[in-house]
Amino acid sequence: MSFAISGAPDPAVGAGNVTWSITGSNLGSDTSGPITVTVPLPGTVTYVSGTGSGWTCSGTTTITCTRAALASGAPYPTLSIVTKISAQVSSGTLTVGGSIGQTTVGDPVAANDSATTSVTVNPVIAALARCGA
Repeated sequence: MSFAISGAPDPAVGAGNVTWSITGSNLGSDTSGPITVTVPLPGTVTYVSGTGSGWTCSGTTTITCTRAALASGAPYPTLSIVTKISAQVSSGTLTVGGSIGQTTVGDPVAANDSATTSVTVNPVIAALARCGA
């Protein structure tokens, strides 16, 4: 399995939403078992939704998303996890990471089963200034 995560928009705005897109594939030589993605959320965001073809997500502070097995060499459908930034966050960096796993077959490259990414958070006023408001 492989796991990559990115966040958008970047920069984000305090009290706004960030969509974390998770991609990857089954790098093993066999069909995987059921797949689980785990994304612990920092206390500065709240979970809004998790969507993607075949994915089912649940949780509040740690989001767990699952889907059926995946054929060898196949990419899994993009998983999108939407979070809302706390209104108290007006600037800084927001970092989110996660991991993927399955228990049925061996993983030839376990080192790529987790990743982190960051987005910059700007104050709402700076975002309005860029828009010409």
